[in-house]
Amino acid sequence: MNVRGLYVKFLGHKLLLGLLAGISVAILAGYLLNRRRRKYRAIAHPPENKTPAVVVVDTSDGRYRPYSRRRRLQDSDDSEHSAVDEEIQSRASESDREYHEPLELSEVNSNADELFTSLPEGDFSSLGSGYESDNSSVSFHSTVESHFASIERSPSNPLALYSQGMDMVNRGLVKCRTDRTAMLACSSELDFLAKVFSVRLAFDELVKSEANRNHFRQAGRDMMVSFLRSANQDPGQFCERYDDVFNHLQDEDNWSQAGVELAGRRVVCMNVYDIALDFVLMDAFTDLANPPSTIVAALQNRWLTERMKEAALYTALWSVLRAKRGMLQNKNGFLGKFYLLSETMTPLLAWGFLGTNTALKNKCEHFKGVIMEFLQTIFSLNSVHYSTPQELAEDIVSQSRHVTKRLSV
Repeated sequence: MNVRGLYVKFLGHKLLLGLLAGISVAILAGYLLNRRRRKYRAIAHPPENKTPAVVVVDTSDGRYRPYSRRRRLQDSDDSEHSAVDEEIQSRASESDREYHEPLELSEVNSNADELFTSLPEGDFSSLGSGYESDNSSVSFHSTVESHFASIERSPSNPLALYSQGMDMVNRGLVKCRTDRTAMLACSSELDFLAKVFSVRLAFDELVKSEANRNHFRQAGRDMMVSFLRSANQDPGQFCERYDDVFNHLQDEDNWSQAGVELAGRRVVCMNVYDIALDFVLMDAFTDLANPPSTIVAALQNRWLTERMKEAALYTALWSVLRAKRGMLQNKNGFLGKFYLLSETMTPLLAWGFLGTNTALKNKCEHFKGVIMEFLQTIFSLNSVHYSTPQELAEDIVSQSRHVTKRLSV
């Protein structure tokens, strides 16, 4: 065999070996990728009758809590599962482990008696029909509202409402679900609570007007519809479920039942601030700013395509919301309808804040920035009038119209 023949034979063997090596690498890469896909598919969409290792639900203190804790054998040496369990334990709150066990409203109502003993002596008939001489249980907030709604503006004290709020805080009579001092740029927790007291009275004054109620309902609808359209999403399902929530609350019996449901989420007052601003909006922003490590790891995985990451995130959040709704005693109550509404918005917002779609991320950051600017404005003594509930209510309406205009463009 001549030299040329040997060279051709050698080259053929080399090509064959290269082809076999390439096939081996492709098989190995496919195996690893498929293994990772199964792993993250199991996290995002667990099999029936099983719960995901870590899922995120409502927070009341800025920390995540698991929907269900996975029980494991104590002699297990699975390091990955142990790490997940440690994270769950560190994030779980011992005082708020089960969501279906509502808190008693007696803690809120019991403050009424302390209020009456601390108010000046005299005729309490102006406090409203809720107070009776036999010290029966009354709503703390309605009592305070009826007493301070008549505060008159004083040229010598342009912060009369705020001063009354600080006085109530010093007496320990202002309760709040979550401390938002830093989030709302307040100077201290006392300052925050005094402003919460004032804002609650202003919102109660505000919603007495049917025109104002319709304004806030339509403003919320218009802002979210504008956001969905800017993200190339159909707002039809959102509008249907949004209207369903508000129509449900028109019935007084449903409103009372909603109060019982929200008491289980530590909402201490049925007020626009406590429900819409604190429980819905600020809780959502807090959750999105502190996503669980399992979701972060999946979104940062270079083996997964952007489409796979988006699908996994959507599936995980839908599974959580549906599981939470499934635990409710009354699935057609306020929280049940709220979770259905959340299914139309939460995954999109989560992908916008956490994903890699730059255009969507910019829209989400703009939405959050405008809302947070509104909240910090109404909690600023330099931006709105803390003189009377009526004047503060007028300022809140004015600021809300400005927000609606900015987000509806």
